[in-house]
Amino acid sequence: MDKKKYILGIDGGGTSTKACLFDDLGETIHQINVGGTNLYTNKEVAVKKICSLVRKISTESEISLDRISAFGFALAGISDENSRELLLKEFDRLKISSNSIILSDTEAAFNLLCPTGIGILISVGTGIMCMSRKSNGDSYSLAGKGYDKDVGSGYWIGKQVLNNLILNESLITIDDDLNSLYLIVLKKLKINDLESLVSLADESNYISQIASLSENIISLAKSGNDLALSIIQEGTRHVGEYILSLNDKMKIYNEEIVIAGNGSVIRNDFYRKNVSQSLEFDYKKIHWVFSDLSPAYSSGILAAACKNINIKIDMIIKNLK
Repeated sequence: MDKKKYILGIDGGGTSTKACLFDDLGETIHQINVGGTNLYTNKEVAVKKICSLVRKISTESEISLDRISAFGFALAGISDENSRELLLKEFDRLKISSNSIILSDTEAAFNLLCPTGIGILISVGTGIMCMSRKSNGDSYSLAGKGYDKDVGSGYWIGKQVLNNLILNESLITIDDDLNSLYLIVLKKLKINDLESLVSLADESNYISQIASLSENIISLAKSGNDLALSIIQEGTRHVGEYILSLNDKMKIYNEEIVIAGNGSVIRNDFYRKNVSQSLEFDYKKIHWVFSDLSPAYSSGILAAACKNINIKIDMIIKNLK
Protein backbone atom coordinates (compact mmCIF):
# COMPACT_ATOMS: atom_id res chain seq x y z
CA MET A 1 0.00 0.00 0.00
CA ASP A 2 1.26 3.48 -0.95
CA LYS A 3 1.96 5.34 2.31
CA LYS A 4 3.26 8.47 0.63
CA LYS A 5 1.43 11.73 1.12
CA TYR A 6 0.87 13.78 -2.00
CA ILE A 7 0.70 17.55 -2.24
CA LEU A 8 -0.54 19.71 -5.10
CA GLY A 9 0.55 23.32 -5.45
CA ILE A 10 -0.76 25.72 -8.07
CA ASP A 11 0.58 29.16 -8.96
CA GLY A 12 -1.85 31.10 -11.14
CA GLY A 13 -0.91 34.41 -12.74
CA GLY A 14 -2.23 36.60 -15.50
CA THR A 15 -0.20 35.01 -18.30
CA SER A 16 0.69 31.51 -17.10
CA THR A 17 -0.30 28.96 -14.47
CA LYS A 18 1.80 26.11 -13.11
CA ALA A 19 0.71 23.03 -11.18
CA CYS A 20 3.23 20.87 -9.31
CA LEU A 21 2.35 17.54 -7.72
CA PHE A 22 4.93 16.24 -5.26
CA ASP A 23 5.17 13.92 -2.27
CA ASP A 24 6.18 14.33 1.37
CA LEU A 25 9.74 13.23 0.54
CA GLY A 26 10.15 16.15 -1.85
CA GLU A 27 9.95 14.13 -5.06
CA THR A 28 8.14 15.85 -7.93
CA ILE A 29 5.57 13.51 -9.47
CA HIS A 30 4.17 15.65 -12.26
CA GLN A 31 4.07 19.25 -13.52
CA ILE A 32 1.75 21.05 -15.92
CA ASN A 33 1.92 24.56 -17.41
CA VAL A 34 -1.17 26.24 -18.87
CA GLY A 35 -2.30 29.78 -19.69
CA GLY A 36 -3.28 32.55 -17.31
CA THR A 37 -5.92 32.11 -14.61
CA ASN A 38 -6.29 35.59 -13.19
CA LEU A 39 -9.52 35.93 -11.24
CA TYR A 40 -9.45 39.70 -11.64
CA THR A 41 -10.23 39.57 -15.35
CA ASN A 42 -12.83 36.80 -15.65
CA LYS A 43 -13.47 34.86 -12.47
CA GLU A 44 -15.84 32.29 -13.99
CA VAL A 45 -13.41 31.31 -16.75
CA ALA A 46 -10.44 31.32 -14.36
CA VAL A 47 -12.21 29.07 -11.84
CA LYS A 48 -13.09 26.57 -14.58
CA LYS A 49 -9.47 26.51 -15.80
CA ILE A 50 -8.13 26.00 -12.28
CA CYS A 51 -10.48 23.10 -11.56
CA SER A 52 -9.77 21.59 -14.98
CA LEU A 53 -6.05 21.79 -14.17
CA VAL A 54 -6.61 19.97 -10.87
CA ARG A 55 -8.45 17.17 -12.65
CA LYS A 56 -5.88 17.03 -15.44
CA ILE A 57 -2.84 16.61 -13.19
CA SER A 58 -4.68 13.96 -11.22
CA THR A 59 -5.51 12.04 -14.41
CA GLU A 60 -2.07 12.34 -15.98
CA SER A 61 -0.25 11.34 -12.78
CA GLU A 62 -2.75 8.54 -12.10
CA ILE A 63 -3.11 9.78 -8.52
CA SER A 64 -6.75 10.30 -7.62
CA LEU A 65 -7.80 13.47 -5.83
CA ASP A 66 -8.73 11.57 -2.68
CA ARG A 67 -5.09 10.45 -2.37
CA ILE A 68 -3.81 14.04 -2.35
CA SER A 69 -3.46 15.24 1.24
CA ALA A 70 -3.06 18.98 0.67
CA PHE A 71 -3.90 21.49 -2.07
CA GLY A 72 -2.32 24.94 -2.18
CA PHE A 73 -3.72 27.55 -4.57
CA ALA A 74 -1.66 30.72 -5.01
CA LEU A 75 -3.76 32.90 -7.31
CA ALA A 76 -3.68 36.39 -8.77
CA GLY A 77 -6.85 38.38 -8.06
CA ILE A 78 -7.91 36.25 -5.08
CA SER A 79 -8.57 39.28 -2.87
CA ASP A 80 -12.04 39.45 -4.42
CA GLU A 81 -14.40 37.69 -2.00
CA ASN A 82 -16.80 36.59 -4.75
CA SER A 83 -13.95 34.81 -6.53
CA ARG A 84 -13.00 33.00 -3.34
CA GLU A 85 -16.58 31.86 -2.77
CA LEU A 86 -16.89 30.66 -6.36
CA LEU A 87 -13.66 28.70 -6.02
CA LEU A 88 -14.71 27.06 -2.76
CA LYS A 89 -18.03 26.04 -4.28
CA GLU A 90 -16.19 24.25 -7.10
CA PHE A 91 -13.74 22.73 -4.62
CA ASP A 92 -16.73 21.30 -2.76
CA ARG A 93 -17.79 19.55 -5.96
CA LEU A 94 -14.30 18.12 -6.32
CA LYS A 95 -14.39 17.16 -2.61
CA ILE A 96 -11.09 18.92 -1.89
CA SER A 97 -12.24 21.96 0.13
CA SER A 98 -11.24 20.59 3.53
CA ASN A 99 -7.68 19.97 2.32
CA SER A 100 -7.22 23.25 0.45
CA ILE A 101 -5.79 26.66 1.23
CA ILE A 102 -6.14 29.72 -1.00
CA LEU A 103 -3.64 32.57 -0.93
CA SER A 104 -2.32 35.26 -3.24
CA ASP A 105 0.39 34.44 -5.75
CA THR A 106 2.46 37.21 -4.13
CA GLU A 107 2.28 35.55 -0.71
CA ALA A 108 3.49 32.25 -2.16
CA ALA A 109 6.36 33.96 -3.97
CA PHE A 110 7.32 35.82 -0.79
CA ASN A 111 7.45 32.59 1.22
CA LEU A 112 9.63 31.02 -1.46
CA LEU A 113 12.06 33.92 -1.84
CA CYS A 114 12.09 35.25 1.72
CA PRO A 115 12.15 32.02 3.80
CA THR A 116 13.03 33.90 7.00
CA GLY A 117 9.71 35.74 6.72
CA ILE A 118 11.46 39.11 6.47
CA GLY A 119 12.22 41.05 3.31
CA ILE A 120 11.01 42.92 0.24
CA LEU A 121 9.42 41.26 -2.80
CA ILE A 122 8.85 42.95 -6.15
CA SER A 123 6.69 40.87 -8.48
CA VAL A 124 6.40 42.21 -12.03
CA GLY A 125 4.71 40.11 -14.68
CA THR A 126 1.36 40.77 -16.34
CA GLY A 127 0.63 42.97 -13.32
CA ILE A 128 2.61 44.24 -10.35
CA MET A 129 2.47 43.36 -6.68
CA CYS A 130 5.01 44.51 -4.12
CA MET A 131 5.18 43.55 -0.47
CA SER A 132 7.45 43.68 2.53
CA ARG A 133 7.34 42.05 5.95
CA LYS A 134 9.13 43.04 9.15
CA SER A 135 10.46 40.80 11.91
CA ASN A 136 7.38 41.54 14.04
CA GLY A 137 5.14 40.17 11.28
CA ASP A 138 3.83 43.51 10.01
CA SER A 139 3.25 43.40 6.26
CA TYR A 140 2.92 46.16 3.69
CA SER A 141 1.68 45.95 0.11
CA LEU A 142 1.80 48.31 -2.85
CA ALA A 143 0.46 48.26 -6.43
CA GLY A 144 -1.83 45.36 -7.34
CA LYS A 145 -4.59 47.84 -8.16
CA GLY A 146 -5.42 46.35 -11.54
CA TYR A 147 -3.54 45.91 -14.80
CA ASP A 148 -4.41 49.33 -16.21
CA LYS A 149 -3.28 51.02 -12.98
CA ASP A 150 -0.07 49.06 -12.30
CA VAL A 151 2.47 51.37 -13.93
CA GLY A 152 5.47 49.37 -15.12
CA SER A 153 3.71 46.01 -15.46
CA GLY A 154 3.83 43.88 -18.60
CA TYR A 155 0.27 44.83 -19.45
CA TRP A 156 0.91 48.52 -18.82
CA ILE A 157 3.96 48.45 -21.12
CA GLY A 158 2.00 46.79 -23.91
CA LYS A 159 -0.98 49.12 -23.49
CA GLN A 160 1.26 52.21 -23.60
CA VAL A 161 2.56 51.12 -26.99
CA LEU A 162 -0.93 50.41 -28.32
CA ASN A 163 -2.13 53.83 -27.15
CA ASN A 164 0.85 55.55 -28.78
CA LEU A 165 0.21 53.78 -32.08
CA ILE A 166 -3.49 54.67 -32.06
CA LEU A 167 -2.89 58.32 -31.11
CA ASN A 168 -0.10 58.76 -33.67
CA GLU A 169 -1.53 56.78 -36.57
CA SER A 170 -0.54 59.39 -39.15
CA LEU A 171 3.12 59.20 -38.10
CA ILE A 172 3.58 55.42 -38.26
CA THR A 173 4.90 55.39 -41.82
CA ILE A 174 7.36 58.27 -41.29
CA ASP A 175 8.59 57.68 -37.73
CA ASP A 176 11.06 54.80 -37.49
CA ASP A 177 10.45 54.15 -33.78
CA LEU A 178 6.67 54.04 -34.20
CA ASN A 179 6.96 51.89 -37.32
CA SER A 180 9.21 49.34 -35.56
CA LEU A 181 6.72 49.05 -32.71
CA TYR A 182 3.80 48.82 -35.13
CA LEU A 183 5.34 45.92 -37.04
CA ILE A 184 6.17 44.08 -33.79
CA VAL A 185 2.59 44.51 -32.54
CA LEU A 186 1.03 43.28 -35.80
CA LYS A 187 3.24 40.19 -35.82
CA LYS A 188 2.91 39.37 -32.13
CA LEU A 189 -0.85 39.86 -31.95
CA LYS A 190 -1.45 38.30 -35.39
CA ILE A 191 -3.49 41.21 -36.72
CA ASN A 192 -3.33 43.02 -40.07
CA ASP A 193 -4.14 46.67 -39.51
CA LEU A 194 -4.66 49.52 -37.05
CA GLU A 195 -8.43 49.06 -37.04
CA SER A 196 -7.99 45.59 -35.55
CA LEU A 197 -5.57 47.11 -33.05
CA VAL A 198 -8.12 49.68 -31.86
CA SER A 199 -10.78 47.04 -31.13
CA LEU A 200 -8.26 44.72 -29.47
CA ALA A 201 -6.95 47.46 -27.16
CA ASP A 202 -10.38 47.72 -25.52
CA GLU A 203 -10.91 43.99 -25.07
CA SER A 204 -10.33 42.61 -21.55
CA ASN A 205 -9.98 39.11 -23.07
CA TYR A 206 -6.64 40.15 -24.59
CA ILE A 207 -4.87 41.12 -21.37
CA SER A 208 -2.30 38.31 -21.54
CA GLN A 209 -1.61 38.95 -25.23
CA ILE A 210 -1.09 42.66 -24.63
CA ALA A 211 1.17 41.87 -21.66
CA SER A 212 3.21 39.49 -23.81
CA LEU A 213 4.27 42.46 -25.96
CA SER A 214 6.44 43.71 -23.10
CA GLU A 215 9.30 41.32 -23.91
CA ASN A 216 9.59 42.67 -27.46
CA ILE A 217 9.19 46.27 -26.33
CA ILE A 218 11.98 45.88 -23.77
CA SER A 219 14.20 44.41 -26.51
CA LEU A 220 13.48 47.39 -28.77
CA ALA A 221 14.25 49.76 -25.90
CA LYS A 222 17.58 48.02 -25.39
CA SER A 223 18.40 48.32 -29.09
CA GLY A 224 17.84 52.09 -29.10
CA ASN A 225 14.15 52.66 -29.88
CA ASP A 226 13.57 55.98 -28.08
CA LEU A 227 9.81 55.59 -27.69
CA ALA A 228 10.14 52.08 -26.26
CA LEU A 229 12.93 53.28 -23.95
CA SER A 230 10.86 56.19 -22.64
CA ILE A 231 8.02 53.77 -21.77
CA ILE A 232 10.39 51.37 -19.98
CA GLN A 233 12.08 54.19 -18.08
CA GLU A 234 8.74 55.60 -16.92
CA GLY A 235 7.58 52.17 -15.78
CA THR A 236 10.80 51.23 -13.98
CA ARG A 237 10.92 54.61 -12.24
CA HIS A 238 7.55 53.81 -10.67
CA VAL A 239 8.80 50.36 -9.61
CA GLY A 240 11.78 52.10 -7.99
CA GLU A 241 9.35 54.32 -6.08
CA TYR A 242 7.52 51.23 -4.83
CA ILE A 243 10.83 49.85 -3.52
CA LEU A 244 11.66 53.11 -1.74
CA SER A 245 8.20 53.22 -0.13
CA LEU A 246 8.42 49.62 1.09
CA ASN A 247 11.95 50.10 2.41
CA ASP A 248 10.84 53.22 4.25
CA LYS A 249 8.07 51.24 5.94
CA MET A 250 10.63 48.59 6.86
CA LYS A 251 12.77 51.40 8.33
CA ILE A 252 15.96 49.96 6.85
CA TYR A 253 18.36 52.73 5.91
CA ASN A 254 21.45 50.93 4.65
CA GLU A 255 23.63 51.74 1.65
CA GLU A 256 22.87 48.29 0.25
CA ILE A 257 19.52 46.60 -0.25
CA VAL A 258 18.41 43.04 -1.02
CA ILE A 259 15.31 42.67 -3.19
CA ALA A 260 13.52 39.42 -4.03
CA GLY A 261 12.23 39.41 -7.60
CA ASN A 262 9.42 37.39 -9.14
CA GLY A 263 7.71 37.50 -12.52
CA SER A 264 8.84 37.39 -16.14
CA VAL A 265 9.25 41.16 -16.56
CA ILE A 266 11.46 41.81 -13.52
CA ARG A 267 13.63 38.86 -14.58
CA ASN A 268 14.53 40.72 -17.76
CA ASP A 269 18.08 42.05 -17.31
CA PHE A 270 17.52 45.33 -19.16
CA TYR A 271 14.27 46.10 -17.33
CA ARG A 272 15.88 45.30 -13.97
CA LYS A 273 18.94 47.42 -14.86
CA ASN A 274 16.63 50.39 -15.36
CA VAL A 275 14.94 49.77 -12.01
CA SER A 276 18.37 49.70 -10.35
CA GLN A 277 19.42 52.90 -12.16
CA SER A 278 16.34 54.68 -10.82
CA LEU A 279 17.64 53.89 -7.32
CA GLU A 280 21.33 54.68 -7.84
CA PHE A 281 21.16 57.84 -5.71
CA ASP A 282 19.52 55.94 -2.84
CA TYR A 283 21.67 52.79 -2.65
CA LYS A 284 25.29 52.04 -3.43
CA LYS A 285 24.48 48.45 -4.27
CA ILE A 286 21.33 46.47 -5.00
CA HIS A 287 21.29 42.68 -4.64
CA TRP A 288 18.53 40.91 -6.57
CA VAL A 289 17.43 37.44 -5.47
CA PHE A 290 15.53 35.00 -7.69
CA SER A 291 14.55 31.34 -7.58
CA ASP A 292 14.28 28.84 -10.42
CA LEU A 293 11.64 27.05 -8.39
CA SER A 294 7.99 27.87 -9.06
CA PRO A 295 5.92 29.46 -6.26
CA ALA A 296 3.54 26.55 -6.93
CA TYR A 297 5.80 24.50 -4.67
CA SER A 298 5.60 27.16 -1.99
CA SER A 299 1.78 27.14 -2.04
CA GLY A 300 1.82 23.34 -1.75
CA ILE A 301 4.27 23.42 1.17
CA LEU A 302 2.10 25.96 3.02
CA ALA A 303 -0.94 23.73 2.44
CA ALA A 304 1.01 20.70 3.66
CA ALA A 305 1.98 22.52 6.85
CA CYS A 306 -1.72 23.04 7.61
CA LYS A 307 -2.07 19.24 7.52
CA ASN A 308 1.01 18.73 9.70
CA ILE A 309 3.04 17.44 6.78
CA ASN A 310 6.60 18.66 7.24
CA ILE A 311 8.34 19.34 3.96
CA LYS A 312 10.97 21.94 3.10
CA ILE A 313 11.94 23.68 -0.12
CA ASP A 314 15.43 22.20 0.21
CA MET A 315 13.99 18.68 -0.08
CA ILE A 316 12.35 19.55 -3.39
CA ILE A 317 15.46 21.26 -4.77
CA LYS A 318 17.60 18.27 -3.81
CA ASN A 319 15.30 15.87 -5.67
CA LEU A 320 15.16 18.07 -8.77
CA LYS A 321 18.96 18.02 -9.21
